[in-house]
Amino acid sequence: MRSIPDQPVDWDTIFSIFKDEIIPRLNSVANKHFLAYIPGDPAPPAMIGAMITPVLNQFIGSMIGSPGGVVIEGLALHWIKQMMDYPESAGACFTSGGSVANLTGLYSGLINKAPWIKNDGLFGNKKPLVYCSDQTHNSITKALLLLG
Repeated sequence: MRSIPDQPVDWDTIFSIFKDEIIPRLNSVANKHFLAYIPGDPAPPAMIGAMITPVLNQFIGSMIGSPGGVVIEGLALHWIKQMMDYPESAGACFTSGGSVANLTGLYSGLINKAPWIKNDGLFGNKKPLVYCSDQTHNSITKALLLLG
């Protein structure tokens, strides 16, 4: 393990470390046998989108932050609902990944079946019961712990 440098390091040294020590130890998600921990699609359009997104630096959590971004997100979600044959009234959202998607889905289901929990919490209330197999992804376990 390297110690933190006490002097600035030039770009050539940094790039050499990156090229010689980091790149050889990375996984290739483009490999057809790599089926877990997928950070992004290796298809060229997805890579271009992943490069453009931080350059545009848009906050699409509200219309004030990025009206165009919010419209594009809404359109993409609309198309996905159409492809899945979901009704127009179905809710949808993008998340940062599978773990947050599982947390969001479990929370949505919890509030749908026990709406009082949104205001009162679980303390003093009957706790919901969740059945899972021994093959359940660890993100479900973490989400359930976060939800109480």
